[in-house]
Amino acid sequence: MQKKLFLVCFLMVALCGCSTMSGVVGIFKSSSQVKSIKIVREDGANNNQYILVDVVFVYDKDVESSMLPVKAKDWFLQKDTYLSMSRKKLEVVFHQPVPLGILDDIKLPKKKKKSKRVMVYIAYYGNKKYFQEDITHMKHIQIDLALGDPVVKEI
Repeated sequence: MQKKLFLVCFLMVALCGCSTMSGVVGIFKSSSQVKSIKIVREDGANNNQYILVDVVFVYDKDVESSMLPVKAKDWFLQKDTYLSMSRKKLEVVFHQPVPLGILDDIKLPKKKKKSKRVMVYIAYYGNKKYFQEDITHMKHIQIDLALGDPVVKEI
């Protein structure tokens, strides 16, 4: 009887341990989890002026540690410099959503899973408001370009 009880307890602990370890390992994954991005722009957001959304996929640890996370304002002011310095080490998906626009299923880079970090940079031109968000560990993302500040969330 004691052997059966021991075996049952051992199996329970082993199974719990496996699920716990996979959860812990998932937290420390160094690669991107991003699978899809959707952008929704409300009517009147940024007084219907330009809003730029850049999604930056970084593939190199050196670029990640030296350049990111840069403040959004700096990203937009020096974007050309960053891109010329790191051509094969990062990819950027650029979007300029129209008012009341919904961009479903944004085309993402083929090697997105290999990225070390994924950042979203948003510029509300005219109002000179800038925002950034690290979305590396999110899977399905929605970016709501609202009347106030944008909201980046996992859906």
